[in-house]
Amino acid sequence: NGANSSEKPTVEQLKLPAGRKIGKLVVTRGGRVYLRAGGHSMDVAHTASENQHQGVVMVETARDVHAMQNGCGRFGEGALYRDGTNAVYYLGQVRHHLTASLDWKDLRPIGMEKPAAARDGMMSPSKTAKPVDLERMQKELTVLQQERVADMAAALRRWNAS
Repeated sequence: NGANSSEKPTVEQLKLPAGRKIGKLVVTRGGRVYLRAGGHSMDVAHTASENQHQGVVMVETARDVHAMQNGCGRFGEGALYRDGTNAVYYLGQVRHHLTASLDWKDLRPIGMEKPAAARDGMMSPSKTAKPVDLERMQKELTVLQQERVADMAAALRRWNAS
């Protein structure tokens, strides 16, 4: 490979599973949201997206033997099980932005993560769940899910019509 031993490993070298779960979102009793990945805990916050118009697209490619690496397609294992059509699909507008940030003081080298320690600091027995917040969050999630399904269905109808 010729990689310098002082270089940090890339995502490919870490062998993160393509198209598979690599972390978990956790909502605490106090209403804070964390992303747990690789033994680390990241604080998740809603960030402003004023004056921005962003969309989500899916790129589908035909099978290309030369692009396969480690038995996995360029865009995950799912690419191996369908015939690609070299197309780009618009899946809808991004309405909410979330940012996950690490506490650099708690960051550990690969293999030295402390999953138990990250878990301990998340739940505080002194904080109680607020039913109003939980209901509001559930309603927002339901609306977002409905919008996502509608956007995906509309995109599929457009692509099937052409």
